[in-house]
Amino acid sequence: MNTSSTDTLPAATSPCELLKREDLKADNPTWCPGCGNYGIFNALKKACALLDLDLENTVQVTGIGCAAKIGQYTNMYRIETLHGRTLPVATGVKLANHRLTVIVNGGEGDGMGLGMGHFVHTARRNLDISYFIHNNQIYGLTKGQASPTSGEGLVTDVQPDGTWLLNDVVRKRVNGGQFQTENLASLSWVSFIPTQLLLLPPESMPPIALYRYVRDLKQRRQQAVRYEQELWTKVSIPFSMAAMIMITAPFVFGPPRAQHYGQQITIGALFGIVFSLAQQITRYLSLLLGMNPAFSALAPSLLLMTLAVYLFRRAHR
Repeated sequence: MNTSSTDTLPAATSPCELLKREDLKADNPTWCPGCGNYGIFNALKKACALLDLDLENTVQVTGIGCAAKIGQYTNMYRIETLHGRTLPVATGVKLANHRLTVIVNGGEGDGMGLGMGHFVHTARRNLDISYFIHNNQIYGLTKGQASPTSGEGLVTDVQPDGTWLLNDVVRKRVNGGQFQTENLASLSWVSFIPTQLLLLPPESMPPIALYRYVRDLKQRRQQAVRYEQELWTKVSIPFSMAAMIMITAPFVFGPPRAQHYGQQITIGALFGIVFSLAQQITRYLSLLLGMNPAFSALAPSLLLMTLAVYLFRRAHR
C-alpha cells in the first residue's frame, strides 16, 4: 500500500492555484491514447479547482489497474489498496477523520466485480465520499475479458460464447451445514447484474460525445443501436425545424383568402401532430425492424419538406 508524503505537496496560496500550476506527478501518463481515463482525470482536476478543495485535507483512495493510476498523477494524498477493497479503506479513512474529503477511483471490475458487496453496503451507509467508477465495460488491460458491466451477449476473443471468465476463483458452498471450499484456476460465469442499470443514458449526452461513444462501442463489437438512434435523433432536430417552417409557407404565402384563418390554423396543427407521431412511429419501427437509424430519424423531416414544396408549387399555379 503506497501513500504520498507531505514533502510532495508544493506551497501555494490556494488549492485552486496549486491545481492550475502543478497537478500532475508525471509528464506523460501511461494510459493508452484515446483512453477515457484522460477525460475522467481532467474532469476530476476541474472539479477540485471549482470546489476549491483544500488538498491538505483531501485523500484519494484507488484500487488496482488503469483506473487506479489516476492517483499517481494527482497531487494529493493517496492510498493504493487491494483490488476490490477501495471502499472499505475509504470508509476507514472517513471514519477516522470525518473532516477529510475522500475521493475513490476504481474500475468496474474493482467496484462491480470483486468489490460489489462493498459497493452495495457503502451505498446503504450513505457515507460522505465521492466514488468514480471508470466503466470501460471490458477488461482491456488483461486482453479483453468481459467485465461485470459488459453488455449481454458480448463476444470477446477470450470468451467466444459471451460468458464471463473468472480467474483464480475461490468458490464456497454450503453442504449439510458445512462450508466446502474449492480453488479453481478459472470459471465461466453468467452475470447476474442488470446492465441496464449501469448504462449511460443517451439522452444526457451531446451529439459529439454520442458519436464518439457509438464509434467506441462498435470497435468493441457491442450493441450501439440505442445510442446511434439517439445520435441521429439529435442530428435530425434542425431538419425537423426546417420542415415545420417550410410547411407553413403554402398557407402564409398562398392565394389570399383561399381559406379561413381558422382552417389554416387547424390544418397546421394537424400537420404538426401527424409529423410528431410519424417521428415516434419510425423510431420504434427502426428498433423493431432493424432499420437504419439515420433513415428512420431523417425520413419524416424529408417527407414533410417534400410535401411543403409540393403544396407551395401547387398554390402558385
